[in-house]
Amino acid sequence: MISERPDVSRTAPLRRTKATKPRLRTPKKTIRPRVKIWLEVDGEHAFCAGMYRILEAVEETGSIKEAAEVVGLSYRHVWARLKKVNAALGTPVVDAHVGGHGTVNSPKPAAC
Repeated sequence: MISERPDVSRTAPLRRTKATKPRLRTPKKTIRPRVKIWLEVDGEHAFCAGMYRILEAVEETGSIKEAAEVVGLSYRHVWARLKKVNAALGTPVVDAHVGGHGTVNSPKPAAC
């Protein structure tokens, strides 16, 4: 029995390929636009998302010290940031009362 051989002249030439490792499929990446907003007064940074989180924590806890713990910053750093915002805006952003245990601090309402 004679086996028929394909006509080699009409077939595409064989390509030699390198042996490669199988590729792992990477998950699709989600792209989302993001925007950062902050306030400047006379070109100086005054208020940003970090300060918003601090004021939220002050409102929740009623204490600057406890708010600092909630946001993971030192009391000194939070107090310095509050002073800087107060100076930039020209008005206190927190109604702070000197006192000991049980002292309540709260953000002042916006004066718009």
